Amino acid sequence: MIKRIKSRRGETLVEMLVSITILVLALSILSAMLAAAYNSENAAREADKAFYKKELSPAEAQTGTPEKEIVKIDGTTVHITMDVDIYSGEKGELKSYKKP
Repeated sequence: MIKRIKSRRGETLVEMLVSITILVLALSILSAMLAAAYNSENAAREADKAFYKKELSPAEAQTGTPEKEIVKIDGTTVHITMDVDIYSGEKGELKSYKKP
């Protein structure tokens, strides 16, 4: 035990500065990753709200003026042609069909 106390080996100032620099670098990388994840989540939430408001809700509620179209359904044994009303949002990406 006395040998250990009298030993001149130990951490030098340079070793301490290097270890603190590595710690600061690791923490800065971690904080940058957290900030990127936060921004990505916010962007996804905003895109989801916009899609719900402009596309999903109008198509599900079947609001607005419908487009008239004739739809042909070809099955293996049944072939059907019918008139349908098509409801969609602003961009027309999501559509719902209703038989008039």
